[in-house]
Amino acid sequence: MKKLILILILALINLTIVYAADCGGYDLCECGDTLVESHYFYYSLDDCPGHGIIIGADDLTLECYQASFSYIDGDQTTSNYGIYNSGYDNFQLINCTIKEFNRGVLIENAENNIIRNNVIEDSTNSGIRIRYSDEIFIEENLLTNNGLGMTYWGTGGMNILDNEISYNGDQGIGNGWDDENDFSYKTINGNNIHHNTGAGISTGSDNLTVIGNHIHNNGASGLNPIYSVNILVENNIVHDNGYTGINANSIGEGIISGNEVYENDIGILLNEPLLPVQVDNNNWNY
Repeated sequence: MKKLILILILALINLTIVYAADCGGYDLCECGDTLVESHYFYYSLDDCPGHGIIIGADDLTLECYQASFSYIDGDQTTSNYGIYNSGYDNFQLINCTIKEFNRGVLIENAENNIIRNNVIEDSTNSGIRIRYSDEIFIEENLLTNNGLGMTYWGTGGMNILDNEISYNGDQGIGNGWDDENDFSYKTINGNNIHHNTGAGISTGSDNLTVIGNHIHNNGASGLNPIYSVNILVENNIVHDNGYTGINANSIGEGIISGNEVYENDIGILLNEPLLPVQVDNNNWNY
């Protein structure tokens, strides 16, 4: 009898084990699998207990049928990622929905990655996290209802373009900072960033361009560059944010020009600039 019970227990344990494998090409992916060939993802994965899909080679594309149909779904546990790429270049993620992971997409130590036209939602931490990478393109995505919309650090060649970043529990774009001696560019252009609990954009990046964004109805400042040198903030519409429209802390060699800033607690605030900052041709009031 004891032997039978032991056999049954071992059988139940075996049923709960997730066996990860390689996938891609014509081989369907399961939760926790490693993508080794480009793959057209026309199906869905539900309640992944660990990572969703791990990227396992350079020059791969994971393209979903469409974001409203094909999704990768986690169970919101503490350490899993929907898409995890550590060290592989030229990866593209297109048209997918990634939801209910700790972090929707994590890219680290990689170059020339493209995240385009995805829905990334319900992450307990950040929707997208980029670190120690270069030439990253985040384009035309919806990042919503995450703990934080997206964050990056130690990353150059950062392009955040034409996304909607909204209703996240902290900042829309947050915690950006550079490695020492990192002189590469960062571009945040054409995004609609709204109704986030924290700031719309909060970043400590040098060589930063923020152009043509609509930043509104965020709980803290609309745009909050901190200890940034050589920045251009131009032609943004910034309104109805909970604190300052543009709150520049200890920046230098910057231009803040041509912005529409209104209905914030404070319009534009320069706090202890490190070097001269040009502020002109803005239309702003409280």
